[in-house]
Amino acid sequence: MDPQAIVCPHAQCAGKVPGRAPRIGIHSSKERRYICHWCRKTFAATTGTLFYRRRTPAAEIVDALGRAARGPRVRDIAESLNHKEETVAAWREAGGTQVTAFHHARSRGLDLERVPMDALWGFVGKKPQHLTGAEPDPTAVGVRWVGIALKVRSRFVVTWHIGASRAKVFGRTFGGQVKACSDGQPPLFETDGCEVYEDGIRWHYKEKAPLPAGECAKPGRPRLRLQPAVCLAQVIKQYRGRRWIKVEHRLRLGSQERVDDLIKQTPCGTQVNTSAPPGIACRCWPAVPTPLPAVMRCWRPSAPWRSWIPPGVPTIPAATCPSLNQAASGANAHRRWRKA
Repeated sequence: MDPQAIVCPHAQCAGKVPGRAPRIGIHSSKERRYICHWCRKTFAATTGTLFYRRRTPAAEIVDALGRAARGPRVRDIAESLNHKEETVAAWREAGGTQVTAFHHARSRGLDLERVPMDALWGFVGKKPQHLTGAEPDPTAVGVRWVGIALKVRSRFVVTWHIGASRAKVFGRTFGGQVKACSDGQPPLFETDGCEVYEDGIRWHYKEKAPLPAGECAKPGRPRLRLQPAVCLAQVIKQYRGRRWIKVEHRLRLGSQERVDDLIKQTPCGTQVNTSAPPGIACRCWPAVPTPLPAVMRCWRPSAPWRSWIPPGVPTIPAATCPSLNQAASGANAHRRWRKA
């Protein structure tokens, strides 16, 4: 137990005033409890974690979550570990909630130079015609869209969003999450031809429009305009049946010179990506508190993709990863963008 690495979890603690150093001590080594000498309250060492008030050893819970990240069903994991299915499902939900909160809390102020945004289609649970009405939550089944945004330089999953459809609400929520993770500077957005991404970018990246010469400010809401530094490049792929026949590059927002400069500044190749390689996108599955292993079985397996993933991060084998739209081949920094 290290009191120097602990902060008081109570929101009304007097020690959280700016300028005051935390005063945490050990209340009971046997019960693994700390005490805050500012508010005189005690708390467990596992407060705020998925191990709080759980009698199962932490190593066993981590083992179950590691197996769940690789795709097996909750029933199979429960049988192999001799636990109830509801217990393993509760572990997975608590672990997903904690990792999601930690990820979103740490992913702030990032220097996002290029951000590919894409959405995966999946299906959770049974089809509507097969529902019996005895399901615990009928609204938790059906089509799900999982939006993923990456940082190209480090292949880091910046954020994700899950929605029932790719409507305007999906795009605006997704775009707001990306902006919350950035340092305020608009990056180069790389998407497919879906219009919800552009709507979300236009909704969040606005600024006050300058007043014309000789005109005074009027009461009410000021006029807004899109930030001039915002760039949006689209890669439109055309198929005939299941055959890829044509790729079209569109420049929806920004200038061609700025887009080419941003691409050259990033040492990650000169191609424009519309989504992530399968091995990278799977890093977000363990962090989403949703029964995503059921979603992943709905996608067709893709070819293995070599990728860098830090040690200790639970991943999914490439054979079970969803198929994503890959980067357009043949793209280079000297392409001529078609102004849409």
